[in-house]
Amino acid sequence: MYVDQTRKLIFIHNPKTAGMSIVRSFGFPSTGFPNKFNHTRPQEAITWIFQQTWTSFYSFCVVRNPWDRLVSLYHFQRSDNYARIAGLNLSHQRARALNFSQWIDVNIGERHKSLWFGVPQSDWSSEVSEAFRYEDLDTSLPRIAATFGLRWDGALENITPHPHYRSLFNSPSHIDFVAQLECQTIARFNYDF
Repeated sequence: MYVDQTRKLIFIHNPKTAGMSIVRSFGFPSTGFPNKFNHTRPQEAITWIFQQTWTSFYSFCVVRNPWDRLVSLYHFQRSDNYARIAGLNLSHQRARALNFSQWIDVNIGERHKSLWFGVPQSDWSSEVSEAFRYEDLDTSLPRIAATFGLRWDGALENITPHPHYRSLFNSPSHIDFVAQLECQTIARFNYDF
């Protein structure tokens, strides 16, 4: 979660949905207080921080095709960049040691899951003023930028190259797992495999 008190603007950062690009382009502080809560979900923000003032802010988040987002999460957790940020934690070690299908199986079966695995995007998109599709950033973010006197430069960063998600999902049970986990996001934003 990133907050611009002056503009009464809150960005809820759903992992692997161009969040750092939005933070940089819109000029949100990336260190200090906001950074400690960078993936805070709206309900947590309302309960812990904003309480009655939440509705006086415009809040937004971005969601992404759930299958593509999971592939992106896997490849990001495998990356050297993730290791620099998070250290050689369980998420990094697991992603480096396993192929994508094995990674899904292990995370489904284990109590201790890789970071953000199994958390539906609806946790970030509920309670916000607006939620936008990652695939529509070129139209949605310029509108927000214009409304709040900001600039969206369209440059995406923190991208981890990976194959198209359909090429990695080779198990119908994995496709179904994501469909069930993300059923609200799929229905609300018209996603399909």
